[in-house]
Amino acid sequence: MIQQKDLRFPFWLILPVLLLLFNAVIGFNGLYGQDSFEYLRYSRALYDFLTGGPFPGRFWWPPFYPLTGTLLSFILPDTFSLQTVSICGYGLTFFFLRKILDHNHPQNGFKISSYLFLFFLLSPFIMRYSSTIMSESLAMAFITGFFYFYLLFIENKNYKHLLLTVTFGCAAINTRYAASILLLMPGIHVLYLFIRNFRIKYLVYSFMIILLTFIPNFYLNLYQPGSIFGQTHFNHWSFLHYFQRSFSTTDGFLSYALPNIIYVFSSLVHPGFIFGGIVFIIFFKIKNLSSSFMKVAAGTILLYALFLAGLTFQNDRVLILSFPLLLLLFFGSYLEISDRLKEIKKSYYYIILILVIIIQLGLFYRAFRPFYENNRVIKTVSAEMLHYQDKRIYTFNIDMALKAYGVKNEIINLWEKKLADFKPGSLVLFNYLNSREQWKGMNPMLNWEEMNRDHHLELKENLPGGWALYEITD
Repeated sequence: MIQQKDLRFPFWLILPVLLLLFNAVIGFNGLYGQDSFEYLRYSRALYDFLTGGPFPGRFWWPPFYPLTGTLLSFILPDTFSLQTVSICGYGLTFFFLRKILDHNHPQNGFKISSYLFLFFLLSPFIMRYSSTIMSESLAMAFITGFFYFYLLFIENKNYKHLLLTVTFGCAAINTRYAASILLLMPGIHVLYLFIRNFRIKYLVYSFMIILLTFIPNFYLNLYQPGSIFGQTHFNHWSFLHYFQRSFSTTDGFLSYALPNIIYVFSSLVHPGFIFGGIVFIIFFKIKNLSSSFMKVAAGTILLYALFLAGLTFQNDRVLILSFPLLLLLFFGSYLEISDRLKEIKKSYYYIILILVIIIQLGLFYRAFRPFYENNRVIKTVSAEMLHYQDKRIYTFNIDMALKAYGVKNEIINLWEKKLADFKPGSLVLFNYLNSREQWKGMNPMLNWEEMNRDHHLELKENLPGGWALYEITD
């Protein structure tokens, strides 16, 4: 029989190591999609800059994630460094969630461990995105750390916890700008409490922390067009998007199954996030929000969802930032369900634990497989392009990957502008099936149609994932 003390060991260390080993064994390096390759590119540019190279230039996103990967890459390979940072964020988020729940429910150590093991560490989307080279996992860790120290500060008014709250909040914003929405309500609460118990010394310390954490942002010249204020998704925010499910953006024509206002609450019930979410909602009680901390957590989830509903895209990745707070809200439901099961028969509780583990791993396989296949296809296509040296390549949506995997050819991106002419003898790497609907009437398809109309394209190779390689023969 499993004893309650058996699960009180450092899951936050063990599971990240196992996840890192899993990715190493299957050969998944965390690179999928253009965004992850852009993080890798900028991390490499920062490394070159720190070792005497040129200034890294502008970057669309905050610098903490690629900068952290850069610093780690002084001792580890750069791709592995960034993936390690993501997986460390996965472990640290568990650590802070555990600290919060231990603080609020000090007599439920085993249930806290089992709950977070089942529904955070084994959450399919959490495991998947924590394996990738993207900043959400690190931002999630900083946000959860912020809420932990915020909890301690509002309860004991210890100014050491205030400074840690400020530190983690600034780190979160400098990892993902969207984190500022999640920090808004607790930030106002902290400011109110600080003003009521004002101490000039800690105001100065707080400003020093803010200055130090934002130095990389200012120094790398991010507050110009091309950073957050140049991002179309934020500039086109609108209440009208709440009720829409199709958008025409710089990322092409995007159509989804649900209107935004419904989609943004999907993390409450989506099995990719939390298996059994519907059951937790059924058992949820208002008394679970009795403390000011839990009220702020619930309000933050709502505010963040309403913010996301006004954007022009839907992506499971952005919902991850608020997911730890959702787990805090659902823990009361888990306690009630587990108590009822033990009242019926104690063994039922452990049988269901095992069943949930099996189901979660199955769901993770389903969620992870497309990412793994995309990673494999991109590596295969990039390796094949190494056989075509010194030829110009016209392509789209894979150019960052080609550069990351060592393709040195001149690469012309079909998305950036409408091209007037195409050089005979050049190569065209294009995925027609993945582009024809999303990019209809936009540069990628307009350029593709132009080159087919004015030139003859000779098929050189059919490559995995729908990619095809052509040569412009006249």
